[in-house]
Amino acid sequence: IPGLHITNAVSINAMQSENSPYGSFSTYTKLLPYESPYDLETGKVRKQLDLKSGYSAYENPLYDVVHTENLDQSSYTEMTNNFMVNWNAASRVVVKGQFSVTKKDDETLVFKDPKSAEFDKYVYEYGPTGSLVSSQKASALEKGSLSESRKSTLDWDAKFQASFTQTFGKHFVTATAGVNALSSKSDHNSRSYRGFPSDEFKDPKYAYEQVGNPYYDDNVSRLFGVLVNGNYSYNDIYFADFSYRLDGSSQFGSDSDGIQLR
Repeated sequence: IPGLHITNAVSINAMQSENSPYGSFSTYTKLLPYESPYDLETGKVRKQLDLKSGYSAYENPLYDVVHTENLDQSSYTEMTNNFMVNWNAASRVVVKGQFSVTKKDDETLVFKDPKSAEFDKYVYEYGPTGSLVSSQKASALEKGSLSESRKSTLDWDAKFQASFTQTFGKHFVTATAGVNALSSKSDHNSRSYRGFPSDEFKDPKYAYEQVGNPYYDDNVSRLFGVLVNGNYSYNDIYFADFSYRLDGSSQFGSDSDGIQLR
């Protein structure tokens, strides 16, 4: 077909990252600069430091780096397909169409080794007067934790537009009409587990129990819009413009007829 141009582009992006096992910088700013992370007698990295907050000693952030197999990983895969049509239907008429689809999957995994210093600290219980009533450490069935999170999104965007241009004498006229439609669908779920025998058994089936209820959320939104605009000029001195747009979306609520822009 004369004047018809069709293009299709596909892009794929993938990322995998792992957070530093050393944790956040703010953790180290709360510690005393002269306190050694090593045991002065054995030379080994110790679990807890001398610095205390109330009855609790501060954890040594370097202990988990050396002695545990903690994981904090995230990854995503994204694929986009963009299809475009451009047709010079006549000397004064141009028709354009576009349809794009994007699929993205995100995953996050955080595992705390049962040997982590986090599970070796005491949990204190205080009475009404603020006095210490009891203290206890986490039991073997509470050591080790796993958090998993997955999110999937599917978006598509469709556009169609026709333009007309006409010059006659000192008059110049342009007119454009178009429609567009959008859709976005996402679902997100996450789960947490605790009580793992060792760092070699990270699968949820080895967990003692699931913590709380699984989290699940899904969301769907759609939009449809119509656009009309026109321009007129006379002798490049006098100009007149007209523009109208109407959008209807599921995000506006069931009682709304849409948003009009003029």
